[in-house]
Amino acid sequence: MRVLIIAVICMLSLGACQSQHMQAIDKSNLNLTVDDHSALIEFMRPESYGSRFQSSIFNITNGTPELVGILSAQNRFIIKLPAGSYRFAVIGENADFLDAELDDGKLYAASITTHIGFMRMQYKLHAVKNSSLEAFNQQCPSCIWTKPLPSAKEWADANMPSIRSKISKYLPKWINNPSRAIINPSDNLAP
Repeated sequence: MRVLIIAVICMLSLGACQSQHMQAIDKSNLNLTVDDHSALIEFMRPESYGSRFQSSIFNITNGTPELVGILSAQNRFIIKLPAGSYRFAVIGENADFLDAELDDGKLYAASITTHIGFMRMQYKLHAVKNSSLEAFNQQCPSCIWTKPLPSAKEWADANMPSIRSKISKYLPKWINNPSRAIINPSDNLAP
């Protein structure tokens, strides 16, 4: 009996931990329509690895980090933006970045991978290129759709000094990397 209890505790501790600042939603509640002046970009963290840690994603296009969502393992969210040029950051122990040029009426995607850091998890943003929507969804068929709660912004505001510090530290190196992550207008997900 004791072995069974220990096994259950171990399994529970390895399970995914949903961010307290995000709410699970049904896909049917998502607004997936785009018009002639907007685009959609989906962020997905398909791995179950590092399930106790969350990765926060920011739109840093105008220089001021604006939280767009927080991803736990096997979670996803989607945002609607006016077509145009954007820069996103994922924050953990480090910061990593993604540039995106979004065209009107299209759906784009980025995935986040997890790596062991010194004290916490580190994250990397990847541009999804030349993929179909079906192939992208197969990366994580059981991923949970989420949306930010009002407390997400409060959390981001309270942690803004640390977030800005990581962006300042890691962005110059990323900008000078010729193989940095970029979503081009033609990288939209084909239906």
